[in-house]
Order: sequence, then C-alpha cells, then structure tokens
Amino acid sequence: MKPVYHVYTRSSVDFSGVPKAEISHYKWEEGYAPKAFAQLIYVEDLGFALHMEAEETDPKAVYTVYNQDVYKDSCMEFFVNFNPAQNKYINFEMNSNGAFLSALRADRHDKTPIHQLLADLPAVRAEKKADVWTVDAFFTLGQIETLFAKASSKKATNSAETSTNAATKRRSRTMECGRPLNWKSPIFISPRSSERS
Repeated sequence: MKPVYHVYTRSSVDFSGVPKAEISHYKWEEGYAPKAFAQLIYVEDLGFALHMEAEETDPKAVYTVYNQDVYKDSCMEFFVNFNPAQNKYINFEMNSNGAFLSALRADRHDKTPIHQLLADLPAVRAEKKADVWTVDAFFTLGQIETLFAKASSKKATNSAETSTNAATKRRSRTMECGRPLNWKSPIFISPRSSERS
C-alpha cells in the first residue's frame, strides 16, 4: 500500500502543524544520513506551497541558476502528480542556492523541462543556516493547470498520488529514499556517476 501524505488547506502560506514527510530509507552508503523532510500545503485559490529542510552542514552547492545540474550538488527532490487521471509527474530538484532543475515526466526517460511548457517558472527560495538548509517553492494553480491539463485541486489534495518523496545527496553520493525500497518503483537517485535511476 502506498503511504498517503495528507495535504492541508490553508488561507496563506503557513506550515505550522503541517505533517512532515520524512526521509526514512537510506541506501548504499552507511554513516551519512542527514535528517530531511518535506511539507506541502494547498493555499486556497492560489496553488501549492512546498517547504523542504535538510540538516546538513556546508552542503555542496556549485550551481546557482535554473536548469543547471543541481543533482550533482547536495539537493532535495520533490515528485508530485497533481492529476491522478494522468500518468505524469513533476520531478523538482533544488539545491541550497535555490537553483533548480525540473521536468514533467511520464517516466525516467520521457521528460519535458518545465521551462518549455510554462511562461513563468515556480517561485523558489533557499536559505542556509549553520547546520540546516531549507528550500521553498510555490506552484500556482495556473502552472498546475498548464502542466496537468485542468487538474482539480480537490483531487490533488485528496489523492494518494499527491505525495512528497524527498531525496537528498551530497559529495559522498549518499542515496536516500522517501519510500521503502521494496516498492515496485522506489524513487531515488543512483550513485553511479551522476546518472539517475
């Protein structure tokens, strides 16, 4: 059974009391497992706000602008399907500089970068502190409608397909997964020389 992340509805961006989708599965390398989590809320009549946080000191952060290879940095990923009637999802990868890479995908190989589909990109903001970094993103209803063809916010907020699966990695190529690896298709990044699984 797929874990369900319940998306709370708020009148403004406020993550207080919102459940955290925590990374709970670490694979390949032992000894490095930074705590990380994601939170997602539906902001009435506006869109979806995402907050992600990783407890990591001095995260690798080389890339600084959209569409660079942030997966080579320490990054967090967010996967979401805003319309379960479609076999599409967004893969959204962000580093601690606020640089991000994103595509609309049907699978690992069938992907279209979102800048080819949207007039305006989602707003992304990152913040680094001594031992933690955060990233926030906002997906407007217009962006979601463009990407997912009139996705219903009610369907999205109530769907098991609307889930957060955070993955982080750093120089050591540590792999972390937001769902059990015995699933038919766990989501994670491969440790092989910047290739993705």
